[in-house]
Parts: sequence; structure tokens; C-alpha cells
Amino acid sequence: MDEEDTTQVTIYYNPEINKHKKTVAHAQSIGEVLAIPFSEMPTAHNIWASIYEKLDKDAVAVFDEDWYASQKLDPQDFDSWYKLVTHNPDRIDSPIAVKKDEVVLCKRQTEVYDLMKTAV
Repeated sequence: MDEEDTTQVTIYYNPEINKHKKTVAHAQSIGEVLAIPFSEMPTAHNIWASIYEKLDKDAVAVFDEDWYASQKLDPQDFDSWYKLVTHNPDRIDSPIAVKKDEVVLCKRQTEVYDLMKTAV
């Protein structure tokens, strides 16, 4: 594996939301970033399962709390969460930054630095 593969951070985001664009800009200012809009994100089960597992109890935090609560789903049920996240990418509240086996839900734009500092 070359050095580039170990330092790149992938950020899944909604380019129509200013907060999301700022998160990508913050990350790009200090490192190599692959920015992928949620609408272009692969729906592969294994990608989302990895994100779900790495977010642990914060997996439901990817959605607006009120909207998610209105769905009346068990937050421990990955299959229900997976269907929601892949069928409602416009409801994902914050960018999701991924580097190898680390995942950070970026509720604030600067939270991406937590992941980026291990990338440089």
C-alpha cells in the first residue's frame, strides 16, 4: 500500500448544504480529501455496515433527531437504518469522514480535524 492510501480521507457529504461544503474545505486545507456527495455514494451494504459499526451508538445521529424519531425504528436494527440512509441521503444531517478504519460524524466543520491529524 502506498503512502497516499494511508493519508487520504474520504468525506461523504451533501454539496447543497453550506455546513457540509465548509467541512470539505476545512479538510482540503490540511490534507488529501476525496469528497463524494451522498447522492453518488455507493449503496454497498459493506460500506454502510462499516460506517454503522464505527459510529457505534452515534449511528442514528447521522439524521436529524426529530425526523429519525418520526420513523419509529429501533436504532439497534442495522437493516432499518441501512434502508433509511440509502433511500434518504437528503436526510443525512452531517458529513461523514472516513479514514481506513476510523469514522467521524462531523456535526461541526472542525470535527474533521480529529480524523485529519492522524492522516498527516
